[in-house]
Amino acid sequence: MKKQAIVVDIDNTVIDTAIRKQSILISELKKDQQEVDIQTIRTDYMLNSIIGAGKTVDRQNFLSIISSENGIRKHPAPVFDGTPEVLKKLSDEQIEIIYLTARPQILLEATLDELSNGGLPITKNNVRMLDDPCLDTQEIPKLLQNYKSSTLEDILERFDILALIGDRPEDFDAARVLNIPFILFKSTLSDNEINEMQGLGHVGFYVASSWHSIHGIVSYLKEGAMQLRKERELYSTQYSDWLGQLVSCV
Repeated sequence: MKKQAIVVDIDNTVIDTAIRKQSILISELKKDQQEVDIQTIRTDYMLNSIIGAGKTVDRQNFLSIISSENGIRKHPAPVFDGTPEVLKKLSDEQIEIIYLTARPQILLEATLDELSNGGLPITKNNVRMLDDPCLDTQEIPKLLQNYKSSTLEDILERFDILALIGDRPEDFDAARVLNIPFILFKSTLSDNEINEMQGLGHVGFYVASSWHSIHGIVSYLKEGAMQLRKERELYSTQYSDWLGQLVSCV
């Protein structure tokens, strides 16, 4: 029997990356603080209004910094409220916590330190990362969906995934392809964007505005999975009994 797990995105899902983005924009790219208020950063995910659309110099500089170890260590970002408590509780309930991030593999040690300092349950083997950084924003959505879908397939070989938790459409698409329930942590998407995703239909789609509500959703999914497992076992037993009766009548 496979162990149950949840797969969790890192940036903008457990780590409030908007704080890091703001720090980099102000101290490294010398943007005016009023220009980079935190709400603008949260709603303008690609930062087009601040560093321009396409392959601008500011964008390339920004991506180079945020995708570096120095960018993580020099510009700390906090975990979202309630995240350590919820993930520790789920871990105590024997649910494996697997982090699936688009951060490149070269950032493993910095990422482990950041998660550990945030009080999150973490092991080196439970963080899945990209092999190389992607610095072309036009390629990011397609790359992320393919990467996350293929990684989820690998995880499914060892674990029964209760849910994927993330903040972006690419996370949702990866979960939908494999019929994995999806919990959207609402940190970067507008209500209109969320409504569009809901309209696509999915085996399980849940929206959480805080981590405090996520434990209840996962518990509900866990109970549903247990009930489904019991029904399958009952069906298997009944089918075996029927076969036995059939053989005895021959």
